[in-house]
Amino acid sequence: MIIFPDLEGACRTWLRNHPFVGPLIDNKHAYFGVPNGDNPPSPMIIVSRLGGAPQDGEVPLDDGRVEFAVWGNTKMAASQVERMLCAALHDMGSVQMSPDVVGYGARVESRIWLPEENSNAGRYLVDAIITARAGTLLPA
Repeated sequence: MIIFPDLEGACRTWLRNHPFVGPLIDNKHAYFGVPNGDNPPSPMIIVSRLGGAPQDGEVPLDDGRVEFAVWGNTKMAASQVERMLCAALHDMGSVQMSPDVVGYGARVESRIWLPEENSNAGRYLVDAIITARAGTLLPA
């Protein structure tokens, strides 16, 4: 049986610990959905797997399509996080994304400015294909 990775969970962990993205979201404001309450944290990133599929072959690699909704109190705040997120995805190589998921690279597919209509909140949507597998990196 082939075990495929929890790519959403791995992305959340990776973002919270990334040296460039993590500090912008206080190393904790990456979620699966908007937190309950009247004042959600800002900036924050919402991680959602939209699709993707395993690669053909014997190695259990998953090409997951992941959407990152980047929220900020202003367009400038959201833009700063969005640009660092895209840079981090672009530079992703072989990395232990979470204790049980290894990432092998990412390709940003789209970057869309989509502000919240009922407030001044800034929002960017970033879609990326991330190649990953369940497991840990082998020692070098």
